[in-house]
Amino acid sequence: MMYRSKSVGFTLVELLIVMVLIGLASSFVLPNMWQQLEQTKRYGERKQLIEAVKFAKQYSVYKGVTLKINLSNNSLEITDLSINKSQNVNQAAELEQNELNNPKNTAEDTVLKKVTFETLTFENSSFIVSAKTYFKKLAIKATFNNKNENEIFEI
Repeated sequence: MMYRSKSVGFTLVELLIVMVLIGLASSFVLPNMWQQLEQTKRYGERKQLIEAVKFAKQYSVYKGVTLKINLSNNSLEITDLSINKSQNVNQAAELEQNELNNPKNTAEDTVLKKVTFETLTFENSSFIVSAKTYFKKLAIKATFNNKNENEIFEI
């Protein structure tokens, strides 16, 4: 007479088969998830760069000041050049030209905004933004993750 086992459950072979199937499924899904995460970071940083430049343009018009946008390595810095309204247009243009030729900040400069990026890197460059240059497009060249993937943003 044979006795039947009363234990209920899965055998070791059944559990191993399920584990192998889960492993195969995850090997197809996980690489796509990491790629999607990278694309999401890129998209977010693109938007952050565009909005920072738009902020500088709008702030310069609203406040009537001249701003300088400095790009270096993986950061963007917006500084106020503190042009007083009492200065005439020639003095303002002369100051803008001096700032483009001499990229160091002076003691009068006030940092309005500084943004550090994780995936974007820039060539060292600076732009002057004022009410006169509001409609002028800025061409910013960025590299993603120090790879050969370059993109030029026209803002």
